[in-house]
Amino acid sequence: MTRLRKATRRYREWLSGLRVLAHPDDPGPVRTVAVLVVVCFLIGVARSWELIGGPSIGLGHEVTVLVRGEKPEPGEGRPD
Repeated sequence: MTRLRKATRRYREWLSGLRVLAHPDDPGPVRTVAVLVVVCFLIGVARSWELIGGPSIGLGHEVTVLVRGEKPEPGEGRPD
């Protein structure tokens, strides 16, 4: 992530936090902060997964398998 993106994200967090303090009944800024927290969490999980050397899986492939109800081929997924 570039420094500009990080700075932009921090600015949005800060600005949304000020809006929450100024208008605690407005759900918009709270939703923005919640989305930013979830996105940052998911980025952290993905980066941690890379650091520990976890297998590379595609989100699209996993969603397709779940939707179709397919069973993994032998040698794919978790060992039995």
